[in-house]
Amino acid sequence: MSLTEPELIVDSHHGVYVPQVWAQRYGSQAIESANVDEEDVNEILGDPYENEFYWEAWEQILNDYCHEVDGIKHYIDQIEGALFEYPETYEFPEDETF
Repeated sequence: MSLTEPELIVDSHHGVYVPQVWAQRYGSQAIESANVDEEDVNEILGDPYENEFYWEAWEQILNDYCHEVDGIKHYIDQIEGALFEYPETYEFPEDETF
């Protein structure tokens, strides 16, 4: 099912572990269908305090992620700590906060 507006997929209360929680929940699927590199997913499965490439890999995932649903591309973005998936057709209002 394609989204019409942003959907929260990982809450900000996970802090620095938001990328890791995402990888645990969606990493395998993203490797198969969302243009995400397996090596980057494996990097963020490690401890963010021990892995020097954790944030670099996460940034790459945010840049590369593109999952098509019903002909509409979906992307992910971390906004105010929380992670959202949103359709390409969604236009973010300038004054909207999450």
